[in-house]
Amino acid sequence: EYLLSPKCLRVFAEPLDGKGIQGIPPLKLQFDPDMPPVHRASCRHVPQEIRPIIEAHMISYVDKQLFDWCKHPHITSPTVITKKATRPFFRVAIDYRWINQWVRMIQAHTPVILDELYKAQGWEVFGDIDWTEAFHQVPLDPDTADKLCVITTLGAIRPRFMMEGVAPASSVLQNVVQDVFHEVRNESICIFDNILTGGTKTTLRERFIRIVDICYERNIRLNFRKTFLGHNTA
Repeated sequence: EYLLSPKCLRVFAEPLDGKGIQGIPPLKLQFDPDMPPVHRASCRHVPQEIRPIIEAHMISYVDKQLFDWCKHPHITSPTVITKKATRPFFRVAIDYRWINQWVRMIQAHTPVILDELYKAQGWEVFGDIDWTEAFHQVPLDPDTADKLCVITTLGAIRPRFMMEGVAPASSVLQNVVQDVFHEVRNESICIFDNILTGGTKTTLRERFIRIVDICYERNIRLNFRKTFLGHNTA
């Protein structure tokens, strides 16, 4: 019944809305002052037989408000097409190796898994809650976005949200998770884009509701297909 509530339906069923997580400042990465002001990477070759499919994906990213078109970028990074076991059998990645050598790393505390697992002692049932494209829910500062532009066969696109291949991305995400879910971290395990909670059936329901409330207030989207509730094992 609760899964059909307006809050759950928005958090689990609605697509990303182009606004990102609310209540956090746009991510502004720091770069080495010696970084060249211009670096235009060459567009990587895309096999002709899959080029229409890849370009359709690029257009869908813009339609989903993950990227904007960029006419005159000073810095670009190329795409990389890699194989994938499931449909559509390929993945579009970004080669950020050049820009990563100039990015200043961010300090973050990654919880120790064994320490976190102590919270699960005595849990009878478990809830495994997964984010939808967690990295792409962290909004970027305009200057940072300009430096993370991507060159494609259709032209340059500018990300509006954090990109997974950027060097400090994992640290950024963990800091966001610690900030957003600080109210429930004493009862649930919150690491990167996964939240593990549990207890009795009643306790699990209460904790699940608290997590959904936070996601609703912060405009966070969760992945229902990869979320499991009420299992006897984690």
